[in-house]
Amino acid sequence: RGVVRETPFTYSEHKMPSIKNILHQYGGFLVALVAIALTVVAPRSEELFGISTTKCLLIGIVIAFVSLPIHEMRPYQDKRQMTTEKAAAEQHMKDLAEQEKQFKDGKKKK
Repeated sequence: RGVVRETPFTYSEHKMPSIKNILHQYGGFLVALVAIALTVVAPRSEELFGISTTKCLLIGIVIAFVSLPIHEMRPYQDKRQMTTEKAAAEQHMKDLAEQEKQFKDGKKKK
């Protein structure tokens, strides 16, 4: 029992996402990584950057809070897997709607 595809998956069917799409999708995550890096180097920030540890930590915290809305505004959110393809996210939403319909139909029959 499993999903049977009418045509087998081939490499030519899978297109690679562009850099713009990747940055749009994962920008918040990348900004959060910068915040983590600043937090990690904060104890040595005075020697490395010439700013106090407190100031470095505060900058890291601000950057972390900026990354939250950026992450939540990503264009294609798919709970199964991370995706940058709009079609994959739309198909998943259709699948969920179909499953919910089948569930409700099954409940009505009982």
